[in-house]
Amino acid sequence: MAQEPEPVNITFSAFALGERVSNIAFLRGSQTVNFADYPVAIELGGQREMIKSNGITDIEGKLESDQYYDKLMISLPKEEKPKRAFQGQIYFSSEQRMLYFVYQKTNSRPGTIKLSGITETIRSETPPAK
Repeated sequence: MAQEPEPVNITFSAFALGERVSNIAFLRGSQTVNFADYPVAIELGGQREMIKSNGITDIEGKLESDQYYDKLMISLPKEEKPKRAFQGQIYFSSEQRMLYFVYQKTNSRPGTIKLSGITETIRSETPPAK
């Protein structure tokens, strides 16, 4: 007889984005939420954005679908030198939305971050040809 799996303790967390909640349109492209105690600068596809501590930003612009783009993130901790926190490539598709979360890494040097992403695949707004 198969043994029943043991229950696992889990925690659900939620966050509010203040005044932005009513304006947020989770559009094609990407949004980044910064949970770090310091601002983080982003460069993506030739565009630059600054995300305040506990802030959110949208990356908008003319990006070609189904392409990889260079992404650079610089953390700006108080009273410390700016630190390259992430450098790599991310994939952009007009058929997906990305929500990225920036966290401070615990027990590490100031400016060290963890980047996590959630992908949502969306349908084309154009109905398929018959």
